[in-house]
Formats: sequence, C-alpha cells, structure tokens
Amino acid sequence: MLKINPRREEALVSLAVLRLRRGDVPGATTLLLRCCAIAPANAEAWDALGLGLMRTGDAVAGAGAFAEALSLVPRWLEPGLHLADAAFAAGAAEAELARLDAAVLADPLDPVGATVRGVLLERLGRRDEAIDALEVAVALVPDAARPTALLGGMLARTTRVDEAEKWLRRACDLNPDEPRLRNDHAAVLMRKHRHAQARAELIELIATDGEQVGVLCNLATATVSCGVQQEAVAIAERAVALAPEALSPRRALANTLPYRDAVTGAEMLAALTACSDRAPRGICFDRAPREACSDRALRGVCSDIGPDRVRSDRAPPFSETLLDPDRRLWVGLLSGSLRTHPVGWFTIAGFETLDPLAFEIIVLAQHGARDSIARRFRAIAKEWHDIDAIDDAGVTALARSAGIDVLIDLGGYGDAGRVLVCAHRAAPVQINWVGM
Repeated sequence: MLKINPRREEALVSLAVLRLRRGDVPGATTLLLRCCAIAPANAEAWDALGLGLMRTGDAVAGAGAFAEALSLVPRWLEPGLHLADAAFAAGAAEAELARLDAAVLADPLDPVGATVRGVLLERLGRRDEAIDALEVAVALVPDAARPTALLGGMLARTTRVDEAEKWLRRACDLNPDEPRLRNDHAAVLMRKHRHAQARAELIELIATDGEQVGVLCNLATATVSCGVQQEAVAIAERAVALAPEALSPRRALANTLPYRDAVTGAEMLAALTACSDRAPRGICFDRAPREACSDRALRGVCSDIGPDRVRSDRAPPFSETLLDPDRRLWVGLLSGSLRTHPVGWFTIAGFETLDPLAFEIIVLAQHGARDSIARRFRAIAKEWHDIDAIDDAGVTALARSAGIDVLIDLGGYGDAGRVLVCAHRAAPVQINWVGM
C-alpha cells in the first residue's frame, strides 16, 4: 500500500505499530516522524510516536508527542495516560499534576482529566486522593470500562477488597472480552477467601482464551487454597514450562510446592533457588571485591556503598555500626500483613517487647491498614512508610536512606510479599521470619 501511496497516513501508522511490536523501534519511529510531518493533525500518529520515543528512553520527547495527541483529541484517554507515564519518567510528574489540577478545575465534568489525575496521584504515592479522583471519573462515565477497571485495580492494591471486587466485576461486565480484567477479578476473589469461585472463573478463562502465564499462576494459588495440592503444583509447573525464565511462575511453584504431600527439602531448595536466581539484583553491601562476596545470590553485583547511605544522626553502616554496642539498631519490617492477619497476630507482641533504648522500628508496609493490629504496629514504629506505589528498587532506596541495619521480611513469596526488595540488598542484614 505504501508503494502505491507512500504518504498514506493510516498505512504509515499501522506499519509503525507492527514494527514497535516486533521491537524495531528505530524503524517505527522513522515512519511515525514521516507521518506526523505529512499529517500533523493525526492524533494516533503522535500517540504512537510518543510510545516509540519512550522505548528509546527519551521521556521528554515522548511527553511532547503525547501532549500533541491530547491537544488534537482532548478527551482521548490513552494519550492522557501515556502522558502521565512519560511525565513521571521525565521527573515532571508534579508539573503535569498541576496542569491536570487546573484542567479539572476548568472542566470538572471531564472524565479523562479525572482518570489521568487519579493514575498520576497514585504514582506520586497519594493513593487516597487518587481513589477519590477515579471515583469521580467513574461517576461521570459509569458505562466506561477503563476508568472502572483502573478504580478496581487501585482499590485491589489496598485493603478495600470488597470495593475492589465490586468494581472489577463491573469492569468485566462492561468489557467481557478482556481476559486481564477477569484474571484481576479472580485475584481479588482469592483475597476475599473465595478460592473456589476464583478457581472456577480462571478455569473458564483458560477454556475461552487459552493458557496464559499470569492466569496459570493465579489458578495454581486458587487450587492449592482449595486443598487440591497435587494439581496446584502441576498447574504451576505448566506456567514454568510456558515461561521458564520468568519469575512469576517460579514464585507460584515456590508457593504451592510446600503443600504437596511428601515434598522433600531438596525439591523446595531447588524451587526457591530457581526463583531467587530470576530475581533482579541490586547492589551488595559487601565492601570486598566482587570475587570475594560471600553471598552467592549477590555475587557479581557487589559494590561500595558510602556512608551517605544513612542520615547524619545515624552511625555509618557495616563494621562501625555492628561494633558499636551503645547505638540503637534500626530494624525494618517489610510486610503486607501488619494487620489483622496471622503474620500480624504472631509477631506484634514480640516487637512490642523490644527495648526502645536498643531498637528503633521502621515499617515498610504493603497494603497498610488501620485495624486494631495495624494500630499497635503504628504505635511502636518510629517511621511508617506505605510502599504500595513504590517499585522494588525504590523501596530499597527508601530503606537505605532510612538507615535500616536489619531488615526483617515478613512476607516471603506469599500474598502481598515484597521479598524481591531483598534481592536489591536493602539492608546490610536481611532476615525472613514467619511469612512464607
């Protein structure tokens, strides 16, 4: 078609999108630049160009392309969401939020502005405000699947699972052909302990859409929770076979294998080692040369970490810290279960009895709650950080800046567990206790 008419904009965009999907970013970007020059009013071309520029790592230029698409079609949600991602990547999230605040104030009935504002607020760690914004968007367009799905997904990252399930079920009704929504809905059903219902939903999803890694991982978890351990392990192994180098199937296998009858320690060690080996690595705290690092899991990624890791009121890390018997130890708790949950019940009394003259507690909380157990944890914590919206590397940076000496992971590979933070070496000493 382009041989007949090399200026045909629809063909240029379609071919560019195909090249993007195949990983040919330079080729796609060249086509899109030509299209935008030929047809500067083509919003789809500008949006696709932004995606290509983002793939090259140029978030600033990507943001410019998305902004152009949005100026051409002001109430098009996709470039608005892409612009939020680009602004965040470019370090301009606060400026973009200010622009959105002004736009929403000028046009409070704009569902796109409310939706994008909600997504950006969550990226900035302001989840309560983000949920409010998405609730406004859903009220403005109650039959639109995307804002409804975004609201349900955001609520699912909190302890408000009843509301999350309601909105994800609504999103599935609005867009029944989207398998990811059905998978997300099943995951929330599991958090509500409705494992049999989740399992049935996932089996139906596989029957209609085929086996996908994420669906199989959730099905393995739902199946083991229904007491069908042998089948659960087999499902996890099917996920591993589909994506042998991916982390999530290995994690599903590590979660299901302990419940299978007659599992051996050697099998568990092999499964956990395979899972750990696929986790992204951070910087080791060991000051020795790379070859001398004693931590097998971190060998090859060791590097010096200077004393600026800790705040000025805290001693330098490593040997000076550990040899000073008079300095308080800063103990970090990493968990998604510091609430009314077995992990919370089992551990709160122990942490409450720590000598406050010898220890300070810093909480890194996934799914932070406000129930009676959570209030007891908050009462003993010197610092409390909600980490739902922060990626693993970001949580590592937070832990290091807080000067944590000993990080206790209370989640492992279980539900809401953030054990992969430990792969980035968030503290000189890292321990797993109780959770998974």
